Amino acid sequence: MEKAWELKALVEELKGKGLDIAEDAAKHVVVAVLDWAEKSIELTENKIDDMGLGFLPKLKEAALAAADKIDGVEG
Repeated sequence: MEKAWELKALVEELKGKGLDIAEDAAKHVVVAVLDWAEKSIELTENKIDDMGLGFLPKLKEAALAAADKIDGVEG
């Protein structure tokens, strides 16, 4: 670390402690939770929650993009 509060140095240290694994796990959680939500919405008789089906793909895209930033490297 060359200067105080250098975020890049922290990210590099955390990578050695499994930050990449945490990012992958976060992506799996996003997919699992939103797939579960979609299935639950489809199974309910309530038609109001069906409106949420239109938002889930964009929500999944945004959540996966956010999770992809956990390790500070895209991809």
